Amino acid sequence: KSRSRLTHALDTMADGFALYDADDRLVLYNRKYVDYSPLVADVIMPGVPKEEILRTSVRRGAFVLNGMDPEDYIQSRLQKHRNPGDPTEVQLSDGRWILITEKRTDDGGVVGTRSDITEMKRREMEMLRISQQLHAKNLQFDTALSNMVQGLCMFDKDQRLIVVNRRYLEIYGFSPDVV
Repeated sequence: KSRSRLTHALDTMADGFALYDADDRLVLYNRKYVDYSPLVADVIMPGVPKEEILRTSVRRGAFVLNGMDPEDYIQSRLQKHRNPGDPTEVQLSDGRWILITEKRTDDGGVVGTRSDITEMKRREMEMLRISQQLHAKNLQFDTALSNMVQGLCMFDKDQRLIVVNRRYLEIYGFSPDVV
């Protein structure tokens, strides 16, 4: 009855959950863990080594490797799994992003969670795109100011100089270091 309650509790979690023993074999997992690995759902079962699940996942194209050699990718993920530390972001081939967090258990096993961070990554990419656009606009603005024939300066509400162009400095003989 306790195991049934534990299984039900794990299956209601929003994140994927997996427990591996000290021999790196899968002991316990929830449905969400399988949902994050649909291409290897047939391989995920108690007793299967982590390495087998990972190798099958790579072979079946579950991850975006970004040009990384498949064997190097497998070894990198196994290294992180066997020596848990900081969380790892992984992109699945279906476009989703997963945050993998793993910790060592007292008996030498590994407990891990998988969280969908796709929306956060989408927002991150959008912020990067906007930042790049703003940077390009700022470069255009700086170029326009630097090439004006008129001298231009701008002060904020506290009378602090916030913008000055090269021509303004030339007209009044100011050094850029002073201004």
